Amino acid sequence: MPCKGCILIVDDDPDLRNALTECFEVLGCTVVAAVDGVHAVECLGDSLKPCLALLDLNMPRLDGVGLAAFVRAHRCHSDLPIISMSAGADRLTPPLVECHHSKPFDFNALLPTIERFCQDPDWLHGLRPEASAR
Repeated sequence: MPCKGCILIVDDDPDLRNALTECFEVLGCTVVAAVDGVHAVECLGDSLKPCLALLDLNMPRLDGVGLAAFVRAHRCHSDLPIISMSAGADRLTPPLVECHHSKPFDFNALLPTIERFCQDPDWLHGLRPEASAR
């Protein structure tokens, strides 16, 4: 398995959540998908150790800002790399998140961040478009 843990996807849009899950699973990652921030907190508990979290900023119950703040304050998860995403003008910046992507975005835009926090950074090397052109 290429990921050292799993990737946590948190988004209330089921179509995007499912599409991202499929993309990550095709790459060989294990995915835990949550429908909002409260569900993500429940999934995280004290034992789930994702290698990366991808979270929407605009969600019911607990939004992305609240979830990111929770993660940073939680002793077990404070170092979890987070990528935020939103369709609106809202955005988070480092150090709260590693980076932000505006929706819609190309999945390939996530690859450098995924590689950075992956146990084996070479596992995606052959999947990059430029690699197939060599």
